[in-house]
Amino acid sequence: MILIAGNNISSIYLSAYLEQQNIDYRRVFTHEITDYTFYRNDITHGMEKRALDRLDISPDPVGAGKPVFRVLMGTESREIDGSFEKFMESAAKKTQDVDGLNKFGEMVSSIGKEWKETVDRNFSVKISRDSIMARNFMKSYKDFLFQTVNDKSLRSMLLTFVPRTDISLNTAAGYIYSQLFDGSAYENHLEELTKKLFRICSSENQIRIDSFDDLRIDRKMRRAKINGETFSFDTYIKLYDNLDPQIRLMTYYVESKTFQNTCTFLRPDNMREHGIEQMILWSDGREDRLDVYYSAEYSEPDIDSYVKGNIDNVSIRCKVGYEQLKKQYGNGNFAGWAFNVKENAKNPIICRDPYCMDLSAWGNAHFTCGLVALTNIDRMNGGNR
Repeated sequence: MILIAGNNISSIYLSAYLEQQNIDYRRVFTHEITDYTFYRNDITHGMEKRALDRLDISPDPVGAGKPVFRVLMGTESREIDGSFEKFMESAAKKTQDVDGLNKFGEMVSSIGKEWKETVDRNFSVKISRDSIMARNFMKSYKDFLFQTVNDKSLRSMLLTFVPRTDISLNTAAGYIYSQLFDGSAYENHLEELTKKLFRICSSENQIRIDSFDDLRIDRKMRRAKINGETFSFDTYIKLYDNLDPQIRLMTYYVESKTFQNTCTFLRPDNMREHGIEQMILWSDGREDRLDVYYSAEYSEPDIDSYVKGNIDNVSIRCKVGYEQLKKQYGNGNFAGWAFNVKENAKNPIICRDPYCMDLSAWGNAHFTCGLVALTNIDRMNGGNR
C-alpha cells in the first residue's frame, strides 16, 4: 500500500494515478483545497502535459492564440509571445546588448532542451562531459545574468521570471525554457482539472485528519497510525512540510481592466528593496489574482502596505495571507521548487529513502513533484511499472 500525506494538487494527482492503475493507496489530508494555484503555459510540452499524459487527460485549448505574457517594469510594458524563440526575437528589438541576449538565449535553450531530455529519460541526469547541465551545475542564475547581460533593463526583466534571486542556473533555465515559455495560451483550468481528478478517486481512500502533527509514522516498521487505526505501507510519500522557508507567498484577489486575460509580471523599481522577490498578476477571464512572493525577513503588514501603495490599476477585493495558505495546503514552501545551487547538490529528484519519500521541497511544482514520485516508485519496483 502507498500512503500519501498532503492537501495539494500533487497529492490529488498521485491519488488519481494510483486509482487508475488499481494500486492500493490511502491519501491523508487536513483541508480541502479552495484556493488553487494558477497554472498557465506548460500544457503543450511542459510538466503538466507530461503528467496528464500519464492519465490520458488532455485539457481543452481554450484561449489559444492570445498574448500569454506581459512584463511591467515601472512605466515600461512589454508583451511577450508564448514561446522562448519569439521572446528572444522580441527582446532583440528592444536592446543594444544583442550579444549578451544571444549568449543568454543559447545557454537557456541548451539547458532547457537537456532538461526536457532528462525528464523523458525518467529523470536520469547526464553526468558526462558533453552535458551542459553538468558543466553549469555550480552556477547561479543571477551571477550568470550579471556576467552575461549588460543591459540593466533586460537583466531586470529576466530576473522577474523567477521567485528567488539565489535560484540555480540549471533550475531557472529548465523552468524558463520548458515551462514558462511552453508556447501554451490556455485559460486557467486547474479548478476544473482538480475536480476531474477527484472524480477518479474513491472517497474511501481519502482520510481526513485534524492536523498532520497527529499523523504517526514508524519508518522502520513502515506503519502509520491514522485516527486511531494502524496501517502498513510499502511507500510513504510526504507532501506537507514543517519548514520555515526563506520565501513566502501572499495572494490577493483583485479586479483590473488593465490586465485582463493575461499573465503579467509586475516589477516596480524598488520592489526588491522592500523584500518582494516576484509579483504575478493572473487573469483568466473570470478572476484576477495577484501572487506576491516575498522574503521571510519582512513582515506581512510591511508587504501588504507596499502592495497597496505601489500597484496601480488594481482594486483589491480580498487577501489570503501566508499562514492561511500554509494551513490550507499543509505546505508553506511555495517557492521551494526554485532550488539554489546548494539545494540542487542534494539532488531532489532522487529520494534517499525510496520507502519514505519526502517531496515537500517541491512546493508549487505540483506536476513535476508528481512525476518525480512516480519515477521513484518505479525505481523501487525495478522499473516494472
